[in-house]
Amino acid sequence: MMDAENQVSRRVSQTPLLGGENLELHPSDSSGVTPEKMEIQIPNLIKTPSVAPIPGGSGLTSRVGITPSRDGPSFGRTPKGPPIRDELHINDNMDMNFILGNAAVVLQNCNIYPRLPLQGQFDPITAQGRTDINQNTGTSIQNCTITAAEDLATTKTYLGRPWKEYSRVVVIESFLDSLIDPAGWSIWDGDFALNTLYYGEYNNRGPGSDTSKRVTWPGYHVINSTDAGNFTVSNFLGGDSWLPKTGVPWITVE
Repeated sequence: MMDAENQVSRRVSQTPLLGGENLELHPSDSSGVTPEKMEIQIPNLIKTPSVAPIPGGSGLTSRVGITPSRDGPSFGRTPKGPPIRDELHINDNMDMNFILGNAAVVLQNCNIYPRLPLQGQFDPITAQGRTDINQNTGTSIQNCTITAAEDLATTKTYLGRPWKEYSRVVVIESFLDSLIDPAGWSIWDGDFALNTLYYGEYNNRGPGSDTSKRVTWPGYHVINSTDAGNFTVSNFLGGDSWLPKTGVPWITVE
């Protein structure tokens, strides 16, 4: 497989984005960007503010990132490349607080570095926002490395928490370092979405990958290779039909 650096696969978009990075934002600073977004940081991308207030917290997010929504992610590259839209496939490094939103997203071969959250907040890596069981959306993290950023210290870190009722996240064939809490996943608001979410893990490795002490929610699953294959670029994004022309590599489940 080819090495990929700062590569993003896409369909079509003409939507330019503006923004900065590592900013603290209030909802009033979102410039019309709705909370139904996904928030990560990738080098060489133009960033767009995204706001996701945390109950009991300050109402601020602690990062700015790209913002795909359910109807097609929309974000920009540097002037060397076009904006991109629709299915999202990223090979890259991410220095982030959480991945937030409702889109069909596959992150492959990424180095993901959870950062120290704002005071009083815990650290979920994902906050996926699927609102309907019929939506073909979710976040798939495949063959990635999840390790702590230097500032994370001993903050409890989880693979995700349900932002919306049908939240869907899978973590596949990835290295999970010791920062991941043994429970693996966190609640959002009491028992909200615990029966309707879909969280899955398959064939991960590393000190944080042990599933023996994971949550026992009805929606959590240790999945098999067939189920994991449904969340690859080929099956989840239909990548075989449009990715070859981009020259961006992708992988399958072993």
